[in-house]
Amino acid sequence: MRNAIFVPFFCVVLSACGGSSSQPAAGYLAHVSTTQRATDAQVDEILSDPWAYSSKSDEMSGKVTYFADTQSAEHVDFNFPYQGDQTATLALRNNADGSTDVLFFMQKGQIVCDEVENCRVTIKLDDAQPEYYPVSFPNDGSRDAIFFDHTPPDLRQEALTPQNLKKHKMLRVKVTFYQEGDHIFTFDLSRLDLSKLHL
Repeated sequence: MRNAIFVPFFCVVLSACGGSSSQPAAGYLAHVSTTQRATDAQVDEILSDPWAYSSKSDEMSGKVTYFADTQSAEHVDFNFPYQGDQTATLALRNNADGSTDVLFFMQKGQIVCDEVENCRVTIKLDDAQPEYYPVSFPNDGSRDAIFFDHTPPDLRQEALTPQNLKKHKMLRVKVTFYQEGDHIFTFDLSRLDLSKLHL
């Protein structure tokens, strides 16, 4: 199990906090202050880059956590009570303690696994063969997000870290949802900027 995702991070990428996940730039646009309009140049940059970046300072320690997120190319519309057009989000986090996280989540829906403590999803990097990769759920019990494990049990397997993702152009993830079956989501990695994650 992993720590729950910071609420401010969700507010950057989830429409419930004022944005819309149906557009790649929604996360960044939602993060722009309502008292400051984005310039035309900023809008052009946002629309040309599928990645949105943000940060959050810890009020106690002053340390900063950096975030990057992008939306899937595919849209889904699940049945009640999870109906409505949505995309999946691939999110990267550079934590204040120096660790990193890579996670996948949906606005609505329940991710299911045959074995909760030994959950795996199918991934495909670029044109490589698909492979099973270990994931874990947040420790708050939610089932709309999964963390990709830092160290896969198969030592031949490439760990899904932000640094390793940067070596690739595309990631596909196949996830099973409650009463919705398997869905495949594609994420563009080609324009990921690790410097904006301070990595």
